[in-house]
Amino acid sequence: MPVIVREGGWSIWIYLNDHAPPHVHVRRRGGTNIKILLPSADKPVEIVNWKKVDSRQVLVAARLVIANASLLINAWERIHGLSADHR
Repeated sequence: MPVIVREGGWSIWIYLNDHAPPHVHVRRRGGTNIKILLPSADKPVEIVNWKKVDSRQVLVAARLVIANASLLINAWERIHGLSADHR
């Protein structure tokens, strides 16, 4: 499970044996864990799992994914051999 981005106490992970649709796991120190689908040509990011997470933290996580979208999409494709447009 490589960490792709670390910023401001947040880490963005992609599991090596994960499944489609292309997504990342965004974590903050202290246990916050948010699953976000990567953007594709016709869809923006989509937050799919954010149990017991403050809405402000969800917004920060989504912005972090958007700011690093190209890097994350390339990492997903390199790790899984699938285009991020397969949503």
